[in-house]
Amino acid sequence: MVFILFGTQLFGNPKNGFIVKGKLSGYKESTICLAYIIRGAQKTDTVQVKEDGSFVINGTIPEPCVAMLFNSKQRLQRLFLLDNSEIRIQGNIDTPAQITVTGSKSQLEYEMLQTEIQNNRTKVITASEQGEDAGKKGDQIAQKQYKQLSDSLYRNEKAIILRFIKQHPQSYLSANQLFYTVVEQNLDECKTLYEALSPNVKQSYVGKEVAERLETLEKVKIGRSVMDFTQNDTLGNPVHLSTYKGKYVLLEFWASWCGPCRAEGPNLLKAYEKFKDKGLIIVAVSLDKDAGLWKKAIKDDHLPWIHVSDLKYSKNEVAQQYGVHAVPANFLISPDGKIIAKDLRGEALHEKLAKILN
Repeated sequence: MVFILFGTQLFGNPKNGFIVKGKLSGYKESTICLAYIIRGAQKTDTVQVKEDGSFVINGTIPEPCVAMLFNSKQRLQRLFLLDNSEIRIQGNIDTPAQITVTGSKSQLEYEMLQTEIQNNRTKVITASEQGEDAGKKGDQIAQKQYKQLSDSLYRNEKAIILRFIKQHPQSYLSANQLFYTVVEQNLDECKTLYEALSPNVKQSYVGKEVAERLETLEKVKIGRSVMDFTQNDTLGNPVHLSTYKGKYVLLEFWASWCGPCRAEGPNLLKAYEKFKDKGLIIVAVSLDKDAGLWKKAIKDDHLPWIHVSDLKYSKNEVAQQYGVHAVPANFLISPDGKIIAKDLRGEALHEKLAKILN
């Protein structure tokens, strides 16, 4: 679950706490749950539901966060902004998408942003479908035009988010969206947006995480020297990245539970077999937490390179050191220890390796 936070003066007095009053017609279960993450720790409140579908949840949080209301069968999954105020939830369990959440200004901003994003995504889907229809009819010109439109609308989502951040420097949402939007390509723009955030937003939990992410991404820009690390291999032996200085190293982040990572395995194997005798080393850092599943995936997928992990899942220390929040991800490192490329997939990986190793 994603969490977002901001200064206490923006959402009321934390001493008063929050009260969530809900009524869901047609609700048949005896309990309902509210899950939220506070400063990295998840909490779940479970309360009784009356026969008419009404319920009340009380609590106190130090900073606002995204919360999810759900039931045991996961039929209901309603995200909203939780802060120390009164929040009302109403609707019918048979139409969960139409359940309304009202309350604080925070929730209003959240709904407005999500509506704009969802409307844009609907346009992306429509353009994609129109392109497919044009292709089936043999109209390649129209198909290409719809593809260009779809791609443009897809990129527009990031523009929507960045515009929201710029227009709402005092919003917790701005810090949260900035954390998940910043990448190396927009690093300078995001630095400017961060500096414009209000002091209390910067001092919030997520505000501080944004600052750390900006600092990390600055350290792993193309052209920067790589940061050394040590993690254990599958036999428990420590592996140091610096051991391979003087070689071209592909630092690969993956996990046994990651579908796209496993799908990319054959392509990595093909590249490794082609270039290993020309000096290519692959060091794969796994974001697994189960040693058995990690080792099984290595064996099943025939991945004969160097594998390391601390088995801390998403909290893998090397992944955090390199600012990796999603897998697959990779960094290509030159013999002198510089980052020369990132996120090489498919044919792009082969083209880059052929250019430098042939």
